[in-house]
Formats: sequence, C-alpha cells, structure tokens
Amino acid sequence: MKKLILLLIFICLNFLEANENINLNQEEKQWIKNNPIVTFSEVNWIPLSIIKDNKMEGIMADYLNIISKKTGIKFKYIPSENWKDAINKFKKKEIDLLPGVDSSMNEIHNGIISDLYISYPMVIVTSTSKYKHLKDLNSLKNKTIAVPKYYTSYNFIKENYPKINIVQTDSITEALLLVEKERVDAFIGHIATSIYYMTENYLKNLKISGTTSFMYDHRFLLQKDQKVLLSIINKTIHSISYEEKKDIYSRWTQPTIIKERIDYTTIFIIVFMASLIIIFLIYRHQLLKKINQDMLKILNSSIDGVIVSQNNKCISINNYALKILEYDKKEFLGKNILDLVIKEDKKTIINNLRKEYNKTFEIKILTAKGKVLPLLIKISKAKINNKNVVISSFVDLTQTKQKEAVLYQQSKMAAMGEMIGNIAHQWRQPLSTISVAATGVIIQKEMGTLKDKDLYSALNTINDSSQLLSKIIEDFRNFFRPNIKEKEKVFIEDLINNTLKLIEAQFNAQSIHIIKNITCNEELFTINNKLIQVLLNILNNSRDALEIFNETQEKKLIFIDVLKEENYLVIKIYDNAGGIEEKIINRVFEPYFTTKHQAQGTGIGLYMTEELVTKHLDGQIFVFNKNFNYFNKNYKGACFEIRFEL
Repeated sequence: MKKLILLLIFICLNFLEANENINLNQEEKQWIKNNPIVTFSEVNWIPLSIIKDNKMEGIMADYLNIISKKTGIKFKYIPSENWKDAINKFKKKEIDLLPGVDSSMNEIHNGIISDLYISYPMVIVTSTSKYKHLKDLNSLKNKTIAVPKYYTSYNFIKENYPKINIVQTDSITEALLLVEKERVDAFIGHIATSIYYMTENYLKNLKISGTTSFMYDHRFLLQKDQKVLLSIINKTIHSISYEEKKDIYSRWTQPTIIKERIDYTTIFIIVFMASLIIIFLIYRHQLLKKINQDMLKILNSSIDGVIVSQNNKCISINNYALKILEYDKKEFLGKNILDLVIKEDKKTIINNLRKEYNKTFEIKILTAKGKVLPLLIKISKAKINNKNVVISSFVDLTQTKQKEAVLYQQSKMAAMGEMIGNIAHQWRQPLSTISVAATGVIIQKEMGTLKDKDLYSALNTINDSSQLLSKIIEDFRNFFRPNIKEKEKVFIEDLINNTLKLIEAQFNAQSIHIIKNITCNEELFTINNKLIQVLLNILNNSRDALEIFNETQEKKLIFIDVLKEENYLVIKIYDNAGGIEEKIINRVFEPYFTTKHQAQGTGIGLYMTEELVTKHLDGQIFVFNKNFNYFNKNYKGACFEIRFEL
C-alpha cells in the first residue's frame, strides 16, 4: 500500500516529460558571470523548506541545488523571522528571489514568476470523529477553520469563501492542535506539510477528509528586472529529469509516509484522491497536447505570418512567418518580438499592444539577415491553455510597396503632363502681351513716332507680363517640390484657391465653370502638395467627363463644397457630366481601371488619389452619383467626397 501511494504521487508530479538539455545563450552566460551569487529567503515550511543554522534544506532547497549545479549560480540564504518578513525583504529588494510562491498569491505582483516546478493539492484536515468525508470547501460553510496568517490557504479562503470563519494561528502545529481538540472544525493546508505535521506530532485523531479545487503550483518569484535570471531558471526547470524529481520527493516525503501513525482511512483517502488527480492531469495533458498540435496545424495552414506571444516573448510561430523573418524556429522561440521592430516604429507597436487591438497598421521590421521589411500587421488578444496571449498576424508588403512606387511615379508623370499643358495655357496671354508691346515699340521706332511715355508704357507692360510669368512658374514649382513630406497647417480655402490657380487657364479655355461653396475654412494639418495632387486628379477627372458628356450642353459645371460635419472636414467635388454607371462605380479606385479612351488616361489617377488620401493624409474618400438642382435646372454627376478628422 505504501509503495502504491509513492508511485501514484510520483506519477502525479512527473507525468510531463523533461528536456534534460540546457542551452544558455551568450546573454545568459554573461549574466551568470556578472552575478555569481543570488540571494533568497524562506521560512520553515516542512518538508518543502527546513531552516537550520541559517541554512535551508528540503524540497525547494534541492531544486535550488540542481539549478546551481547545472548553471554555476550560487544561492545564498538570507534569514527571515516569518513569511511577512520574507515578503518585505523581497519588496525592498534585499533578496533576489522567493523559491516557493504560488501563481495565485498576491505577492506575485511584486515580481515575475517562473514556470511550474512542483505541484501539490490543498487538503482539508479534520478530527476522525467529526467528519467522514468532505466533498469540498463548500461543506464548511458557516464552519470555523484554523490557518496560519500569511499562508496561501488563508488568502485563498478569505477571498473565495467569505462564509467560512477563520481563526488565525502562528503555526501549522497550533492550527492542527485546535482541530484535534475540536475547538475548530478543520485545518486547510498543503498536503505534504499537513501529513508531515500530523505524523511528527503524533496526532492520531486527525485525518484528511477531503481536497479542495486549489493546487499549490510552486514557482520561483524573482525581481522584475531579473528577466535573464528568469530565463535561466525556466530552462533549468525544464531540464530536470524524472529521476531527479523522484529522488527529491523520496528524500523528503517517504519518511513521512512510511510511519505507521497514519490510519488506513487516511491512506485510502490519499490513494483515492491521488488517483483522481492522476486521471485529471493525464487527461488534461493529452487534451492540451492535442490542442497545441491542432493550433500549430492551423497556424501553418495560414497564408499570413503568425506569431503567438506572451509578455512580448514568442511562444509559437508558423512556418510562413519564419520564412519571411529568415529565422530558425529554435532561435526565434523565446525572442522578444519588439526586438524585430525598427526604432522609429517601436512606439507604434507598443501603443497597439496596450490598447489598439484588432486594428490593422503598418510597421517596418528587421529580418535575421538585417533586411528591412514593410509589414501589414494585425494584433489580437486570445486565451490559450488558460494563458493570456497576443496573436500577431502579418503579410509582407515589399512587392506591394514596389508596385505602389511604380504607380505613384506613373501618376506623378501623368500629373506633370497635365501641368505642362496648364503652363502652356497660362503663358499664352502674357507672352502675347509681351510680343504685342515689343512689336509696337519696334514699329513706332522705325516710323520715328516713338515717344518716351509710349516706351515706358510698353516696358511696364512687358515687365508686368514677365512678373506674371514668374509667378506662374513659382506656383507650378511649389507643386513639384519633391522633398515636402512633412505635414503642416494650412487653411483649406487657401489650399483650394492655390489648386485652382494651376488649372484656371485650361478650364477657362474649355468653358468649364467652377462654383465654390466654402462654409468652413478650418485649419487643416496635412501635406499640402499631396492634397493638391488629390484635388487636381479629381478636377481633371471631372474635366474629362465633361468633355465627353457635355459637348452639346451650354454649361459645364464643377462644384466644390467645403463644410464641417461633426468632427470632420468634408470636401465634396461634383460635376454635371451625368455620373458613373452603377455597375462600375465601385471599381473606379482600382489600378488601371478607366472608362476613358486610351489617349485620355491610364487608370491610375483615381487609384493614386485613394492611396494618397487613405495612406498619406489619414483621410477617407468615397464616390457616388449625385442628383442636384442649380438655377432651377436638374443635373446629375459623380461626387467625390473626402473626409478628414479635425
């Protein structure tokens, strides 16, 4: 029977496979070299920790010894009067770690916790005569229990079972004696320590009457700035073999179990509960294993790169992401994903990790080979294996950006062609004026009738026309400035007027009337040249439509409305050219899509218009057909609506 109990608990504690290899990276090796001694504190928690002569023995001490043996780190014990004193030492950073915390403790918020290295159930101890069996802690509703203050069981019951009365004690022995004397109904505590103190104090009238839903998941608590030490400890924990765990358990718990002071009822309960725990843990392990395998299949079937991270550290990555980032899987697992992001984009991704979940945005990252890649990324929260994780899915935008650059260049060249035509139109009148004035002076001079006032008048005319030519050149030069990429403040009416100056000669020549209705002259924070290019593209599109549709009409009209709607500045540009066919209106922003003759357009103007508005100017653009009335006459035309948040 005793061997069976040992076997069951060994299986319960060690059903997970251990990876006995421990591979420390260069940063971790250097940390050990720089920090050869790590301080810790603990109190008597037999058999987990036994304090003698300012030294610690027991189960937790043996795990520290294994870490020391495998890594070279030396652990130095710092005495504490009680658990509260140990916690205060940790808060004041007088010690580096606490070796026996549970993930449910309040104290974990003061530091960072390691992976699980050993787990025990919390049990209910009662007198043999008072209860036969207790299903769970709900059976103790309105009853009184004894628990040492500052122990995990004290906090757990106080927070989760407020209708259970608690008597605080200074020690486990004191609490168990109160149960034996039936001054309280039960003691709630760690199974290993409960059995130890029951046998050590010859408390034959006590027994384990049931278990709770709580498991003592023992972990190390480290200072928040000891992330490298945390990585070293976690790697060592996962390298501990089954035989090592078995030896530790046998060394400290077998003497307790083989003593003949535990009655057969207690033995039966232990065997029964251990069996249930084994079945549950094995089932849970198999279920988690299957879930992880299924999740990996799903990740690898995705056409996007996918990274699953916890506390910014990668815990899973699919094959496509590894291909994009040029990393080996073993090398990437555990890596801080923020290390991939270029310095300029770190703030963007940190802000999105904090609050903007499920939002798509662009960043640039560095691959393992040092290449800078543009990515379109979406970040989502999820829960996997009861752990809060972040799922980052992304696509490589390199080819998209290259195509956009080509399209943008084509659009710019098309715009330059338009501008050259506009320059020709605007230069005709001042050049004609200069020619007439100069010719008049020459004729008057040859005829001997040239007077000084006529000469000065002609020269003033030539000078005024030259100044006008210079102003026209300056206006167009400002439009073509290549290095203006930063946003600046501009009044929207001024920007629209500057845009119209560039095309007024050509539009006047084609008898196109532009009607402005500006009811909101807000100051807009934008990239002037890019917004001017957007307006020019839309106005030129209306001009071409009017040329086709309105050849026989008396009036060719383009309307520009500027208004404020809630917190948005809205610009509407529409014409009376009859509109766009409904079956194709949703395609006008596609690259190379055009309804014009090949000689009139390439189909990239409106595509680049949408790209500029949405990606460079942080705005929105829509197109729809609009019916309207102007001077008691009904018209229909395409309306382009641009919206900017103020």
